[in-house]
Amino acid sequence: MPAANKNTRILTLSGVLLALSMALLFLKTVIPILDFSIYILISFFTGIILQESNDKRAWLFFTSIVVLSLILPVDKLAFFLLYTFFGYYGILKYYIEKIDKRWLGFLLKILLINAAVLLNY
Repeated sequence: MPAANKNTRILTLSGVLLALSMALLFLKTVIPILDFSIYILISFFTGIILQESNDKRAWLFFTSIVVLSLILPVDKLAFFLLYTFFGYYGILKYYIEKIDKRWLGFLLKILLINAAVLLNY
């Protein structure tokens, strides 16, 4: 596939997933029970971008989610869990799994989760 077609495909996929993420975040404000399921789904979207392109575009996708969610006219503290853990966890997991020592990767994942829980507490 030519590079221009691949870039267009990835850009289109990113735009659609970003729009879907914003729709889900807005739905979360209407139905507050859906907290974790929406955050996990948005984390999957970041993982899809990471698998289809590279880690730089995945970071750009996460940054876009954060910036656009700050523009939404809703309670910003409701999205704090997304900002502090779920949004970037897939990208950091990608980096952690590149480490050869499994025990070190496991330790880093545990530390990351504990830091996020402590920060959200």
